[in-house]
Amino acid sequence: MLKKILPALPHAAILLANVILALFVIDQINPSMNFIDNGLTKGVLLGACLLAIVNWHVEFARRQRLMARKKKKPRGGLAARLPGVAAIVCALGLLALMADWMFPAWSLFLKEPFKWFLFALSVVTVIGSGALAHLNRKRLRRRMRKQKG
Repeated sequence: MLKKILPALPHAAILLANVILALFVIDQINPSMNFIDNGLTKGVLLGACLLAIVNWHVEFARRQRLMARKKKKPRGGLAARLPGVAAIVCALGLLALMADWMFPAWSLFLKEPFKWFLFALSVVTVIGSGALAHLNRKRLRRRMRKQKG
């Protein structure tokens, strides 16, 4: 069951990051609606950040198992490093959520630089999760070729 869920995690992170991007664009068009500083956006941000970190952890564990088994570094290049970058940026997003929860008077989500940080976080998450989904697709194709041949 876990093997069926894990490949879907990068796609879920991409979906949530795209929701944040859409809310950011709408908030830039109509700031009075305050789309960024509400509970829904914070929940979506929390979900996207946690999924990006879980995706990185799963990929890191897979690479470590592969290195221990084959005694060599697995291929992947930049696409294998992007989920780690996304996880680091999302950890900063989680810290911002914690700061907003602990110190509500700061109202981080209303400040314009933080809104642009959310935009960058979403873009990095989409790119990192997309790279991970691409790697998963390549692995699946390779496995299917081995079963046929």
